[in-house]
Amino acid sequence: MARAIIDERLIRQLSRVELAACAGVTPDVVADLERGRPGVGLYAIRSVLRALDVEPLALPPVTTEAGR
Repeated sequence: MARAIIDERLIRQLSRVELAACAGVTPDVVADLERGRPGVGLYAIRSVLRALDVEPLALPPVTTEAGR
């Protein structure tokens, strides 16, 4: 996934800061995803992928407490 995020960000000519702003996350989250670091939450991952217009088909659905 890290490689896909890097590739898509570069195709769109976005900096990490710009992608983070589009996704509503911090640039550190984008950097962590691009480095494949563990600990990034599903919501943040989905937000970054959505900002890149990448469908996260392999990720489990995110549920809210109200939806349980």
